[in-house]
Amino acid sequence: MKKIITLAFSMLMFNSYSQDYMDKIAQQSCDCMNKLSDTTNLEKMYMELGICMINASEPYKKQLKKDHNIDLNNIENEGEALGKVVGFRMATVCPDALLKLSKMSEKEENKEKPSETATSIGKITKIDKEVFVMFSVFDNSGKSMKFYWLTAVDSNIDLANNYKTLLETDVKITYITKEIFDPKIGEYRNFNIIQKIDKVSH
Repeated sequence: MKKIITLAFSMLMFNSYSQDYMDKIAQQSCDCMNKLSDTTNLEKMYMELGICMINASEPYKKQLKKDHNIDLNNIENEGEALGKVVGFRMATVCPDALLKLSKMSEKEENKEKPSETATSIGKITKIDKEVFVMFSVFDNSGKSMKFYWLTAVDSNIDLANNYKTLLETDVKITYITKEIFDPKIGEYRNFNIIQKIDKVSH
């Protein structure tokens, strides 16, 4: 279903024929989708959208079988074909709603990808401890970066008891970057989250 919604936009130009009953199915599916409760569970959202499409298509079983060879009595095997046909037509009726689903799908796929680790070596110039401990580091490339201590961290020192002593100390930080909601600005932004921090000896 995810691929169907995304493909609807790119393939819309090829869907030039017009069928009144397909417009009715698309409109009813859009109306049904707009009534769906907001949820962060994308799989549930797509499942409910599929049910919307099936219910909207039910009165037009004969036409769908004749024009598109889609048998609603065999929906388990032909659900994808129905979603493709109805999804294309929905792209003209409620494009904003489908675009929202497409963006949600992209964001969900990005979340599922494992975060890659990176390394920074430099001197800790500032330590803030409001809700979480944050280290400001001036690295060897001349760039200042902020790193957040949010989870368990590997270290060659007793970090919990001695992190304050790291001020003005050279360290090597291994971190991942995650998109987290920042209430101060009311939107998501990238945070560098520490995975490992070691004191660099000279």
